Amino acid sequence: IEVEAQRDRGAVELSRTTTRLSLALRAANVGVWEYDLVHGNMLFDQRMFEIYGIDDETFSGTFEELTARVHPDDRDAVLRAATEAQFSSDVQNVAFRITVPSGETRFIESYAVGMRTEAARVTSTIGVNMDVTDHVLAEHATELALREKSTLLQELYHRTKNNMQVIQSMLALRSAAGASETEREVFDEIGERIQSMALVHQMLYQSNEHFIDSFYGDF
Repeated sequence: IEVEAQRDRGAVELSRTTTRLSLALRAANVGVWEYDLVHGNMLFDQRMFEIYGIDDETFSGTFEELTARVHPDDRDAVLRAATEAQFSSDVQNVAFRITVPSGETRFIESYAVGMRTEAARVTSTIGVNMDVTDHVLAEHATELALREKSTLLQELYHRTKNNMQVIQSMLALRSAAGASETEREVFDEIGERIQSMALVHQMLYQSNEHFIDSFYGDF
C-alpha cells in the first residue's frame, strides 16, 4: 500500500512539474521537438505546431516538411546545425526565418543536442525553438528610428553651420565697410561668439554621431 501511495504521489508531482514546465515554455514562446533518427520522424509539442503554423492532424512528421518552411537563405545553416547535432556532443544554436502558411515571416532561434545511447550512438536529437519575432522587429524599429535621427541631425547640423558662416561673413563685410572702431569691436565680439557657438554645435553633433555609430555596431 505504501509503495502504491508513493507511486501516486510521484505521479501527481510529475504532473505538476510537467504543467509548470509547459506554462513556462508557453510564456517564453518556446516549442519543444524531438527528431527520431532511427525512424526518421519528428515529434512536436503543441507550441511547435503553433509557431510553424502546422496542422497537427496533417503533419507528416518528416524533417523535410519542417525545413520546407525555412527561408531559402537560411536553410543551409539549419541543415548544418542539424547534422552537427548528430555527431557532436555540443549544443547547436542557429537563428533563422520561417514562412508560415499566412505568408508571415517569423524569426526563430533554435537549440538542439544529440541524445546518445550507452554505446555512444546518437539515436535522436531534441531541441527547443523560440519565436523571437517580436524582439527582432523591435530591434529593427529602434535601428530605423536611430538612422532617421542621424539623417535629421546631419541636415540640421549642416544648415546651422551654413547659417553661422553666412552671418560671420556678413559681419566681416560690415566691419570692413567703413565701420567705426567701436562698431568693429562689437562686430568682432559677435563674430567670436558665433565661432564659439559653431564649435560647441560641432562637438554636440559629433558626440551624437559617435553614439549612433556605436549603437549600430551591435547589429
